[in-house]
Amino acid sequence: MRQTISQKCCELNICSCKSANVISFPERCFVIGAHCSTDERTERLKELLKNIVNNFENPFIILASHLPILDSEIYECVDYLVYNKNNPIINRDVSTPTQKQQVYSILSYKEDKEILISRSAPYQGYAQHLSMMDAFSLADYQRFKYIHYMNYDVSFDLLDQLDNHYDFLKDGYDLVHYLYGTEEEQYINTDAFSITTKCSTRLLLPCLSYDEYLKFSVSEYHFGLEPAYSKNLHSANKKNLGYFHKGPYRPIGTISFSNVKDTEDVSLLGSPVKGVTVIPYEHEDITRVIISNSWAVSNEYTKQLIVAIFLDENKNEMSKHPYEMSIGTWFELYPDSDVNYVKIMFDGSTNIFFDLKDKRNYGTLQVIK
Repeated sequence: MRQTISQKCCELNICSCKSANVISFPERCFVIGAHCSTDERTERLKELLKNIVNNFENPFIILASHLPILDSEIYECVDYLVYNKNNPIINRDVSTPTQKQQVYSILSYKEDKEILISRSAPYQGYAQHLSMMDAFSLADYQRFKYIHYMNYDVSFDLLDQLDNHYDFLKDGYDLVHYLYGTEEEQYINTDAFSITTKCSTRLLLPCLSYDEYLKFSVSEYHFGLEPAYSKNLHSANKKNLGYFHKGPYRPIGTISFSNVKDTEDVSLLGSPVKGVTVIPYEHEDITRVIISNSWAVSNEYTKQLIVAIFLDENKNEMSKHPYEMSIGTWFELYPDSDVNYVKIMFDGSTNIFFDLKDKRNYGTLQVIK
């Protein structure tokens, strides 16, 4: 039976009405998760949005972000922007004693004693989940049947596969996904997947509070987003497309959290960057900053010139400390009390920039033997 215009309007919202032609929302939407803290990330998001606009007919795009979006070009591409300023990072803003045991550590020696300096490892999984649920709730409210979710930095090759995802969903699958992890521990890759709105509403949206996220997770210690989604989408009718790239732990995204090129923004210390771990700590009433080059990502980073720069409260440079470091080496600095900020530079760029007065950046010292 042919539908009338009024019947169509009851099903989906209206994009526009020109003369006698009513244009309603499509039955699928594109949800983009973004955290554009640098110009590089903002440009990458714009490239993705333009690719979607140019390659799909009348795409409906929902952008979800924990940071304000200031670029007017982005607004021209999206239909909705969901901005939530709350960005709770595990082991920074929320945590449990068990989660605090997940740390980055540097092994060093002081006065013939073996010393372990550790800092709790931050994780953005809960914040990412909240951002996704903001957008998925909107998709449900607007009566979309299908959602294509992707992070802002996914490979553009993914876009070539989304019509196939769409066909699988229309054929009755609840979820179309790629793999993350080893053959023994295969998880849903949360960088990008396609899901029915009905499935996301039933299995994902009930998790909102942090206590609910802990129950949602595999365990209090094993709280990664991929295992959590794999656990809670276990009953869904899934189409597994295998690994997007060759290799078990390769992300679909192109910008790694541990591969920041340049930043002039002060931020909390996160994961090691290009093998460089930084931990400020206090010992014997003295503030210290230990820096190690202990994680060999590739031969490219086996030896680096590391420059630590101390700045005052107005971010004026006070002193500069260059060190050439090989893999497995570390050095320690003793900033004066009037040092407020620390920059760590290598490859000619500022890769780490943190507030020395912010105790959330600090680690602890433990004597091993």
